Amino acid sequence: MGNLVETMQTLILGPGDYKNPFKKYSGLTLLELLVVLVILAITTALTSAKLFPDEKRLLQQDALRFTEILSMAQDQAQISGQALIVESNANGFRILNTNNPSNTSATYALHTNVFKNRTWQYPPIKVRFLIDGIAQASLLLPPHAHMKTTVIELEHNHTQVRIVRTSLGRFKIAP
Repeated sequence: MGNLVETMQTLILGPGDYKNPFKKYSGLTLLELLVVLVILAITTALTSAKLFPDEKRLLQQDALRFTEILSMAQDQAQISGQALIVESNANGFRILNTNNPSNTSATYALHTNVFKNRTWQYPPIKVRFLIDGIAQASLLLPPHAHMKTTVIELEHNHTQVRIVRTSLGRFKIAP
């Protein structure tokens, strides 16, 4: 019976010492080594993506949020008939009522958080307000629909996103 098993093993698996399977095959096969390298590469890629986030994507997220808030503030200026001022620094921005710059519009502030101080999600961000191509320290949102050509540039570590005011009076991220 023992010879039959050994004969079958030899026919199927080829000659070798089947009592100690590690004697003939010591070390890693090429396939096992490749699997380990692929696992290490995937782990490294995932780790580096978290350590070095995509700055352009993060800046675009801040720009999108800023654009939405600017549009809401523009609507509020038109509804209330009062101009609003947008101020910004490297850490965030705020929207002020021109009638009382030290305080926000109390009635509107009760219904929304548009007037609260906002921080950038990924500071520091350098902001430039360009009105008809001329740099301004702040942005005035008038109560009427007509507004001069407005470009807002957000910059973080040499990555830049531009926000423009469309002919319809809406703010959008420039392509």
